[in-house]
Amino acid sequence: METIQGRIENKAEGKAKTGAPYLTFTINGKNYNSFNSDHSVFNVGDLVELELEQKGQYKNLVGMKALTEMPANGSNKPNMELKSTIDMVHGVVLNKTEKPHSYEFGKATARHKIYYGDIAELELHIEALKSIGLIDDLEDLEVPKASQ
Repeated sequence: METIQGRIENKAEGKAKTGAPYLTFTINGKNYNSFNSDHSVFNVGDLVELELEQKGQYKNLVGMKALTEMPANGSNKPNMELKSTIDMVHGVVLNKTEKPHSYEFGKATARHKIYYGDIAELELHIEALKSIGLIDDLEDLEVPKASQ
């Protein structure tokens, strides 16, 4: 396996004959293709280390890591320090549901739905609807019991 270090000079997107998307990175004047979507976090100007594997006449890009430049002892030559690729592609997705529960009531031709967070909130909604005449007291509404 061969490793190459350099700065990304150009980044382009393309599609293979099979329709698979890929990225082409130009580093040290040579083009390297990557079918790994995790590599999309790298941009022009980034200092990287490539891991290449020879397969037939082609060198396949099998790994890419970001490098940070840190001058060593006042030298103009950069000291390469590895930075994990996982740190660069890690993301967090938060999904928040305000009122996760719902309660339906009424006849099939006139159904109503109340969204609520807990049973106490549902009871308040039902009482409010009764007080303004949108629900008859005669309707048989059963408030679900809180699970223990």
